[in-house]
Amino acid sequence: YPWRIYQKKSIYYALKDIENYIFSAEGLTPEHLAKIRIALVKYSDKDKGVEVQDFIEYKDLGDICAKIDSIDVKSNSLKKRNVFEALKSVSELKWNDDSRRLILHYCGDPQYGSKYTENPKKMPEDYDPLPDGDSDIIEDDLFDSLSNLNFTKYNLVKFNDRCERMIKELTSKFDID
Repeated sequence: YPWRIYQKKSIYYALKDIENYIFSAEGLTPEHLAKIRIALVKYSDKDKGVEVQDFIEYKDLGDICAKIDSIDVKSNSLKKRNVFEALKSVSELKWNDDSRRLILHYCGDPQYGSKYTENPKKMPEDYDPLPDGDSDIIEDDLFDSLSNLNFTKYNLVKFNDRCERMIKELTSKFDID
């Protein structure tokens, strides 16, 4: 429960940072807020799939916060997550050609596969339902499609140390803060 509240508050603060950036950046005006669009991609265990709320117009911080509040984060498990399926969904969003692309990724557990398991001996027995990796995702194709986005910024917020190996792999492919 505390992590869920933290996650939502962290998103609020990130959005406030975007507003502050616009108001403080040279050449940008409050009218630029009207050009901001935000998409939300929620992922969890493989059997729960990925939920995509496509781009919505950013008219007011309160509107976006209400959208974030509508995200239902009820379930809790100690299993690896469907991370790469979510990143694939991000790569398939329809971005404006001239947009600055920012990704804010919250992560508590790594992608499926032993390659991403930090300390398998300390994990619950059913922690990784796909220890050989997710055969639905070809990693190189996913990384290529994300690279083709030419995102301006990729921020990854981790909740624990279980995703260190995955972060190391992603960092070898992308410039991640």
